[in-house]
Amino acid sequence: MPIQTNIADQCCFKHDNLPFEYFCIDHDVLSCKECLAESHRSCQKVMSVDIACKGAKQSQSFIDATELVDHVLETTHTIGKDEQDFIENIVKEANSVKTAVRIVKEEAIRHIEALEKSLLHDLDLKKDKIIQKSKTTIKETEDIKKSTKDKQDIFDLVNKHGSEKQAFIAVHAYKQDLTDLEKRVTGITEKSTRFTINLNPQKLQESIHSIGSIELSEVPSAVKFVQKKKCQSQMPIVQAQSMPQFVYKQDLDTKNVEIYGMTINDNNEVILVDT
Repeated sequence: MPIQTNIADQCCFKHDNLPFEYFCIDHDVLSCKECLAESHRSCQKVMSVDIACKGAKQSQSFIDATELVDHVLETTHTIGKDEQDFIENIVKEANSVKTAVRIVKEEAIRHIEALEKSLLHDLDLKKDKIIQKSKTTIKETEDIKKSTKDKQDIFDLVNKHGSEKQAFIAVHAYKQDLTDLEKRVTGITEKSTRFTINLNPQKLQESIHSIGSIELSEVPSAVKFVQKKKCQSQMPIVQAQSMPQFVYKQDLDTKNVEIYGMTINDNNEVILVDT
């Protein structure tokens, strides 16, 4: 149901809700008696509301007011619909961004998995290289060990059952072989190294600062509110006109003449009407 409002109860909020009794044409405002005394004492065109309201419904100000109300209601309805459509569109765009973030995440995971595969492949290559080097050292060591064992058997045999001459010959006969074996062992020990395998991790929190950013672009709304022309007073405001200047020519004797009217012609001459 429409809200019933007693328009006659509209009163002056500045002066204890005194009723509006006057209308100032100069300022185009309603006035209570206190407003009249305070702000419109020098105004030339002030009249009572009862007189000023004549023909108010047909006045341009009333027409403008009703058109403005309709215009505001229509525009607010358009704004509300536009904002609701905007909210729905923002929700759709936000969901699209969420999907895009998920895709970026999946791409990042695939990239990390590819990096993992490459890292493990590099690990296998380096491990196999180290192991192969150690196996080569083991093989060479076994060969040195076998040759040395042969020489050991010979010297043990000479030591237990051989003569001094045989011992002398054995020392000098195998001197170069023993020197070579010594050099080979020295070479192995001097070149021998030990590797350790560790992971040097890249801290993702430091290397990956962001997977993207949310950007907002702002443009003016398509809904525009064009103001209607300002409400006008239902009483026309007549601008004060300056009186023409007259040139004194002669005195007129009107003692025995009845003057019924007076006017000014286009030449700014005063004409008195006596008949």
